[in-house]
Amino acid sequence: RIVKFTLPVSYVILFLIVIMGDKAGATMFTLYILSSIVISLTQPAIALNFPTKLAGKSLTSFNVFLFSGTFFVQWIIGLIIDFSRNLGATVTMSYQISFSIFLFLCILSYLFFLTLNKNE
Repeated sequence: RIVKFTLPVSYVILFLIVIMGDKAGATMFTLYILSSIVISLTQPAIALNFPTKLAGKSLTSFNVFLFSGTFFVQWIIGLIIDFSRNLGATVTMSYQISFSIFLFLCILSYLFFLTLNKNE
């Protein structure tokens, strides 16, 4: 429930970062990080959904998936920034484009999460 109700706050902050561009600064990114930390609550929930014998394996798999996904997302964001720059966008605009795409995909993922958990 906590993730369900607090995760959208991070999306609002990321949207503000995209809109503010250069003016966002460290404070906005700090707020984004602090509001996104709620997603870490999913890790213990994963372990609790498996029998005790499998909890360690489930957490290991989750961590591998998480680190691989993080690498992939960062790589794609970098590719979008480079692609935008090659098309003539400014550095700031390139970051805004890549973060906008990331935000859109985050919102789609959140809507999928809500669909799966609509009875809770």
